[in-house]
Amino acid sequence: SSDVCSSDLLAAAFKQKFDQSRYPRILAPTQADRYIHQVRRLETLSDDQQDRIEARWSQYEIELEPIITQLIEYQKKSDEEIPYQYRSDQSAQSRSATGGASATGTATGRAHDYAKGERDLWKKRQMLETKLIDDLFEMLNDEQRVQAPKSSSARQPGGFPTGPLEGGLHDPQDGG
Repeated sequence: SSDVCSSDLLAAAFKQKFDQSRYPRILAPTQADRYIHQVRRLETLSDDQQDRIEARWSQYEIELEPIITQLIEYQKKSDEEIPYQYRSDQSAQSRSATGGASATGTATGRAHDYAKGERDLWKKRQMLETKLIDDLFEMLNDEQRVQAPKSSSARQPGGFPTGPLEGGLHDPQDGG
């Protein structure tokens, strides 16, 4: 039983690492990951605060999971169905301006649909992250807010990941 459990954990860890390498933009640490890490490190959190923070984090992860899944599906479809040269808007515009073949039009149309769907999901993800950070900040007292401000270190412009993080949503050692 212990061997089965450890091999399941090993398989899950391998899949997580594989997915992170295949979809780095989607699965990289986010603003929310950085902020929860910052908040969890506060030494003055009461037990009640810790419980409320962890409950809110769990709620966020549940809300985020379908968005992550959809972003990965968009990426997979894009990789499988849309030739690379038709993925950028600039390429699509130049192809349609030159009267490209119908296959080109179909590819650029799909690229546009995927790009819009993906943009909408990124916006939804950003809204979830902002709401989580605001909620966590509100759970802190004045002294803790000084120690864990909603600053540029927690919030990066555009909502896209900016670098590695110890702990966070996708790090089993951090409980995320």
